[in-house]
Amino acid sequence: MQNRAGTSPFVTLELPLHTSHFAALVRGETNRIVFTCTHEPEGGSGRRPLLSAPVWAMLCNGRKMGFAVRRVGSHEDASLLEMIRSVSTGAGLLPDKEGVGEHKYLRGQFVRTVGSSDCEAYHLADPSGCFGQELSLFFLRT
Repeated sequence: MQNRAGTSPFVTLELPLHTSHFAALVRGETNRIVFTCTHEPEGGSGRRPLLSAPVWAMLCNGRKMGFAVRRVGSHEDASLLEMIRSVSTGAGLLPDKEGVGEHKYLRGQFVRTVGSSDCEAYHLADPSGCFGQELSLFFLRT
C-alpha cells in the first residue's frame, strides 16, 4: 500500500501464498483479507504504530492462509512501482528485467478507515467513486 503522495509504499508484506493462488482468490466477488498481530509485551518503549508489526496472521474470507511478514521494499520493488506510476487503476503483468518472467500487479484507490489505534481497514474503491467493497484489507492488533 502506498502513502497519500503515492510515491512509496508505507507497508510491504510478503504474503504466505504464491501470486497465482492469491490472484485466484481475489477473482471471486467479495474478498475480505484480515491481517492480525498481537500486542507487544508490557514495559516496552511504548506501542508501535499498527502497520509496523513484523509478522501478521493472514485470513482470506475466513480461511487461515498462514503468516505474512513485513519486509523492506527492494530496488526491484521500486523499479516495478516506477513502471506502473502512470497506471491509476487496473491489473496486469509486467516483464522482469531479463524478459524471462513476469510480475502480476493490482493497482487501485483504497479508502482508509481507522477504527482505533488497533484497527485499520482499506477498501478498494471503484474508479467511479463508488464503494464496490470487492476487496477489503483489515489490519487488527489483538
